[in-house]
Amino acid sequence: MKTPTVTSVRAKVKAACKAEGFYLKLVHSKAREWREADLRVSEGFACNARDAGLDTWSDLNRKQGLADWLRQVLTVEELRTVLVTVEVSNSDYSTDYFDIVWKRVLPTWEDYVKLGSISTGWAADLLGVDKYGSRYDHGSRNFTKSEVAALAPSEAHALALALLATYKVSRNGTVIDQLTKLNEAGRSLFEAMLPDWGAEVSDLLDAVAALVPQEAAAAPVVEPEVLVERLTEQPQALVDYLGRLLHEPKRDFGQAVWFSLANGTPVPSHEAPWADDVIKKVRRYANA
Repeated sequence: MKTPTVTSVRAKVKAACKAEGFYLKLVHSKAREWREADLRVSEGFACNARDAGLDTWSDLNRKQGLADWLRQVLTVEELRTVLVTVEVSNSDYSTDYFDIVWKRVLPTWEDYVKLGSISTGWAADLLGVDKYGSRYDHGSRNFTKSEVAALAPSEAHALALALLATYKVSRNGTVIDQLTKLNEAGRSLFEAMLPDWGAEVSDLLDAVAALVPQEAAAAPVVEPEVLVERLTEQPQALVDYLGRLLHEPKRDFGQAVWFSLANGTPVPSHEAPWADDVIKKVRRYANA
């Protein structure tokens, strides 16, 4: 299999735009001494993007944005190998009318935690903290909000990321998972010790777990086994979408939604922030 390149990724995105009947502006830049090659993707025409459901930053009530669409079109390998960025406007008449930045589209929660550009303004909003607010980052704050909503396994993971982002400490998927497993007493101790902690965050989490006994994890819920032959009835577009879901709970929920649609039973619900998006996409691809 060939290694993805900026050229191959640009061609794939362009073909997908043509197939779906809308226009996006694609700028393919070559590598330079001070930066790597990248593909910049932005709205070709604002009204065209809105009609396609890809209007992202100004309307957070939408379930899908430009970054979400790119994750459907491109594979995990393509998004990890090629720098694909989208336009985010921080422009505001009262501050800076021409403040435009570019944010990288990353394929999975783990990639986003490690490499994503995460606004401290978003983190402060989520945690109810004022000290990191800024008039200049409302665009990047909205981008963080939409990416976390699309990728986070749970609200607890989003809160854990927000806490680490406010202190600007090193983070990774393992640390986030450890933090979500702390009980209320453990989390309070962690938050109290974090500002003065000089070592790795993982070491602090280990120390807190030793000082504050944690409850044993609940036994996993075992779902009834689904007949394998039912899977063969899935449309290829749906198979491809479910195959892109690396987060197992999200993938299992997508399968459950599909079987409810196939059998004419009520669509299941889920409290995770990504549930509505999964339902929408399964409905869409089930009819492809």
